[in-house]
Amino acid sequence: MASVPGPALVSRYKSADQSSTDSPSSDYSADLAVDGFSSTCSQTMQQQNPYFWYVDLGDIYSVDYVLIIPENGNQASLIDSEVHVENVLAVPWGNNKCGSTITTSTVLSSFGFYQIDCNPSINGRYVFVYRSGTNNMKLTLCEVQVYGAVPVEPVVNCPTSFNTGTSPGQSTGTVTWNPPTVTDDIDTGLSATCTPSSGSSFNVGTNTITCTSTDSSGNTGSCTFTVTIRDNEPPSVTCPDDITVAALNQAIVAWDDPAVSDNVNTGLSATCTPPSGHSFIVGSNSVTCSAADAANNVGSCMFVVNVEVFVPEEPVVTCTGGVSVPTSPGQSTGIGTWSDPTVTDDIDTGLAATCTPPSGSSFPLGTNTVTCTATDSNGNVGSCTITVFVHDNESPNLTCPDDISMSTSSSQVTVTWNNPTVTDNVDTDLSTTCTPSSGSLFVLGSNDVTCDATDAAGRTGSCMFTVYIIEDTVNPSLICPSNIAMSTSSSQATVTWNDPTVSDNVDTGLSATCTPPSGSSFTIGSTIVTCSVTDVANNEDSCMFNVSVTGSSGQPTVICPDDINQLATVTWSDPVVRDNVDSGLSATCSPSSGSSFNVGETDVTCSAVDTDGNKASCSFSVNITGSTILRRIRKWSIPQG
Repeated sequence: MASVPGPALVSRYKSADQSSTDSPSSDYSADLAVDGFSSTCSQTMQQQNPYFWYVDLGDIYSVDYVLIIPENGNQASLIDSEVHVENVLAVPWGNNKCGSTITTSTVLSSFGFYQIDCNPSINGRYVFVYRSGTNNMKLTLCEVQVYGAVPVEPVVNCPTSFNTGTSPGQSTGTVTWNPPTVTDDIDTGLSATCTPSSGSSFNVGTNTITCTSTDSSGNTGSCTFTVTIRDNEPPSVTCPDDITVAALNQAIVAWDDPAVSDNVNTGLSATCTPPSGHSFIVGSNSVTCSAADAANNVGSCMFVVNVEVFVPEEPVVTCTGGVSVPTSPGQSTGIGTWSDPTVTDDIDTGLAATCTPPSGSSFPLGTNTVTCTATDSNGNVGSCTITVFVHDNESPNLTCPDDISMSTSSSQVTVTWNNPTVTDNVDTDLSTTCTPSSGSLFVLGSNDVTCDATDAAGRTGSCMFTVYIIEDTVNPSLICPSNIAMSTSSSQATVTWNDPTVSDNVDTGLSATCTPPSGSSFTIGSTIVTCSVTDVANNEDSCMFNVSVTGSSGQPTVICPDDINQLATVTWSDPVVRDNVDSGLSATCSPSSGSSFNVGETDVTCSAVDTDGNKASCSFSVNITGSTILRRIRKWSIPQG
């Protein structure tokens, strides 16, 4: 926010308001006090309660003084008035009072206004003219002029930019500085906040620090300065140890690159003079290695290459330490592997050793010795040995029986099972021990059984299963098939059904027995089928369902008595009548039983009719003789439809 040379008039034409407006409101509105004309006045209504007028400056200003022009000849309306400068619209106000209260002793200037000085200046957006209502008068303001300035931002003075080096062994430098100084046109005692803060760690290069300060008006000032961190630490170069070799007169010597570390740069490498791979003569030879970082700091180191007179010797074969390997899964042997032995020779290079047996061979349990040899160009032989120890690292594998469920009507029961199966990669015929053992008494509830076996290597395998003993006092649950209804064209029908559903709280696989059984022949009519089931604990349940067989349309069957041979009056048993639907049918014979028959052969016809009107008949003969019984002849008639 730019500053305004001042103090300047900052209230003209700004928005104003008051606690009440005298009538007519258009002639005494609050805005008339800031319109620049003293001939038009704002005026509140006459009232006893405290009343006020205020102007909204639209922004925060530093108010220096306020000029109030009263109505000509009505200065009394301003007696006991106060001027307040505030940042919020609130009643009552705080202690931001500007100057003194206007009293009867306050003197008007020669220009006819009161000047209320704010000393020191007060920052605020709203300027109030406030008066208590104890004198029961109106507040009349013909012109209110507020003089002030927009507060300027604080002036922040940063330290001078400076350079420094990195901290020892670090890629950064820690820097502190004196706090910036801050001056402000209103506030005192302001301080600045710097980002990054003093005491921070800075990277190599130029770093910009910004320091800011905010005054009570919300104005912010800032400044910047730079801190340049320079790398003044040389790289650290670590040479190889002194090297001693043997040769007839000179030797080509190579070495690993020196290690280079730096507080800032990475990936640095050293240059050696003479270089690695140089030919050195017999004697002591100095080698200097150096490295430079990006800041041109140079570090160096030195080592010695001693070349001694060569005396041929046998190759030196260096084996790795002993190898301990477990047996391969499911095997009684183990695969032994090792790093190739190293071979050094005073003449030959690149020699390799041959091991017997070779690495990767299969070795039996126990301790096995491997011999590795190398021969140089002079026929000198060197050797070393490797011990391969194969140990059984695999426990026996046990497979327990499945969990066992048994029911009993007592408090305990004896339970037996087959021994768990045991396999092992090495040992055979291992025995198992179960706790509790097979044949033990088990109480009601869940009983865990643990079985284990130990091989010759002392490794134990185990398995576990559970024996559930249940006191079974609950009857099985039996659900019969639904009632069955079917029809037949004959006198009976073969009926089958699905087995009843059986469930039990303990036993599984139970089946029910039905009487009559499924697949039986059922005569026409209704037949009750009873099914029952019994569990292992002799708890029972039963159910019933009905099989109803009905006949389809067809003639009844009438079976007459055999032919009759006798004298005089003849009687016979009623014919048998069968029908696929109706029962209790009877036949009517003509002549009827008990009739008198003449000598000779007389045919008797018997017939029956079912409820559907189907008719059937049969016939037989009655022979009346004097002394000789005639041969009986049965005659059957064709059923009549």
